[in-house]
Amino acid sequence: MLYIWIDSMRPTKLPVSPSLVKIKEKQFATQLSISEDDFKASWQWLKRFRERKGLQKVLLHGEEGEVNKNDLEVLAAFNNLYVIVEHYDP
Repeated sequence: MLYIWIDSMRPTKLPVSPSLVKIKEKQFATQLSISEDDFKASWQWLKRFRERKGLQKVLLHGEEGEVNKNDLEVLAAFNNLYVIVEHYDP
C-alpha cells in the first residue's frame, strides 16, 4: 500500500519527505488494525523499506516545477509565509 501511494505521488511532483512517509505508513497500519505496539515506523524501518523497494531520493522539481517569479499572488504568499516563520526559533 505504501509503495503504491509513493508511486502515485511521483507524477504530481509533490515532495514526499521521509517524515511524511512514516506518517502515511502509520495511517495504513491503523487502517489494517495493526497496533502501534506491533508496528513502529522507525527510521530504521524506513531505511530498510527504501532498500527493499529500491527507492532513493529523487529530485522532484526542476525547471518545470519552479515558481513563477512574476506571479504577484505567489510572491505575496511567500512574503506572508516569511513573516509568519520569522517569529519561530530555528
